[in-house]
Amino acid sequence: MTELKVTHPGLRVELVQAEPEAATPGLLMREFDAVIAETYPGQPRRLASGTEEWEICTDPMRIALRPGIDDPSAPLSALRDVPWIMEPEGSIAREWAVSTCRNAGFEPDIVVETDDMRAQLGFVEHGFGVAFLPDLVWFDTHPPRQSVRIGERKILLRIRTGFSANPAVAALHHAIQSADTATRRTAHHRLAIADSGSATQP
Repeated sequence: MTELKVTHPGLRVELVQAEPEAATPGLLMREFDAVIAETYPGQPRRLASGTEEWEICTDPMRIALRPGIDDPSAPLSALRDVPWIMEPEGSIAREWAVSTCRNAGFEPDIVVETDDMRAQLGFVEHGFGVAFLPDLVWFDTHPPRQSVRIGERKILLRIRTGFSANPAVAALHHAIQSADTATRRTAHHRLAIADSGSATQP
């Protein structure tokens, strides 16, 4: 949005926070011109008829562990008795997180539900539980050393079919790609620090 304000000052940008699956009907009804969506490992692509999408980037997911309490070298199943912090029920992030735990053989004990990932990280850092968090959470700070990489999500820009030539949509697409490039350039050394001090789940 900052880049668009500079490069396209005459373009009006309205931002609405909503679950992508709830926003897609609004896209088809022309309430929105674009939806930033996401998919998680093992989840089918849910591309509605009448829409198309561009992949913006991939974003590694990590299990953020409680400092000094949880063992980064242990398998996911070792966290069966640990409290979890997850997004609210009904979101695709929650669906993926619960499915991932079930595939590891347990039902997660969810003690905090919030779609604010920074808040999730705060609860983890204060020892209230563990959480699945994407690397983009740490774009402007140091990621915790005690974390475990586990798959990656994809960030997508979804539009109506045939709408890719629209100048406003093209400008948005370019701005998002530019922001992603700048973010990764800034965060690269921080993520390298985290990877050097964390285990990787099989």
